[in-house]
Amino acid sequence: MSKMNVYELVPLPENCRAIGCCWVVEIKEDLKGGPMFKAHLVAQGFSQVPGVDFGKNFAPVTKSVSIHVLAAYCAMHNWELDCFDAKRAFLWEKLQEDVYMRQPPGFEHLNSDSVCLICHLLSSLYGLKQAAYDWYELLCKVLTSLGFLCCEADYAILIFDHINGEGVAGDLYHSLAH
Repeated sequence: MSKMNVYELVPLPENCRAIGCCWVVEIKEDLKGGPMFKAHLVAQGFSQVPGVDFGKNFAPVTKSVSIHVLAAYCAMHNWELDCFDAKRAFLWEKLQEDVYMRQPPGFEHLNSDSVCLICHLLSSLYGLKQAAYDWYELLCKVLTSLGFLCCEADYAILIFDHINGEGVAGDLYHSLAH
């Protein structure tokens, strides 16, 4: 998080409050079958106040019928279907609001006056109400700049036809739009 500049440590400004955070710890298997310990810092977004700590928080989820149509269309044309998992997805977008969070347990730092500092969040963090919306906005901005079009029937689907280079996927686009 330090490398990605997710937050800066500051004294809590007057008339502001800090939300909490917690560690989510899980044990997974590594490639050799042994235990692998992972920890994620998560903001306690349930304490955020609408209109103060966040504005918009809606992010679309792909409709199951869209996935079925897309898979059938790819099978019909013998296309390869692929997906990806964006690593640290929510951390990539900068926050529009000023959100303050208490420091992670076990990593508290004090200033020169021995006052505990607060994390001024600069990027979205898992658990924030607006994190999914911020990620969706960034993803759409990047993909539309590359020529993708947002499907009007399912805003979670963005389509690009690299065959004709026009960014219009013809039959598939119209299949999903109706």
